[in-house]
Amino acid sequence: MLLKIFVYVVIMILSACAVLMGIIMYVMAEADVPHRGMGIVLSIAGLTICMQSIRTLIRLNREYQRIELKKVLDNPDQILIQWEDEQQHTIITAQALFIDEQHIPFEAFYSKLTSLQWQPPTLTLNMEQGAAGWYIHKTIELKVPDDKFRDLEPVVDALQAAYQSDRKDPV
Repeated sequence: MLLKIFVYVVIMILSACAVLMGIIMYVMAEADVPHRGMGIVLSIAGLTICMQSIRTLIRLNREYQRIELKKVLDNPDQILIQWEDEQQHTIITAQALFIDEQHIPFEAFYSKLTSLQWQPPTLTLNMEQGAAGWYIHKTIELKVPDDKFRDLEPVVDALQAAYQSDRKDPV
């Protein structure tokens, strides 16, 4: 699945480059009709392939998230805590957070849990998302129902121990 996603990302990038090359060919060809026509064809083909790649990437990403959720639901021993309110269904495992079908891993090459705070009734997770030196800091605030307060405290302690023990303060 991840290999498919990678392949479609490469196809999307190459087709976006084809669009740019087609635009450059069209603009730079002064009165040269064959180059202008080739530029238009290249741009339209690249745009079509790029848009289809984006649609496929979105579909594959949703499918991947559903697969990860199904793995957790098929093995309920992985679930540390879960709750449902009128807005969303939340599941926390040792490796990830699930909000409805959205899968947010705590430790992956593109997502990392940096810290979490528990101030009843709000659990705040600070995430770092991105890759190759480009990161976005994201904060996720979860409203925890009153009946889950007691159950959540050991989960928070375990997650802090697991994901913050190897962190080093910057010098």
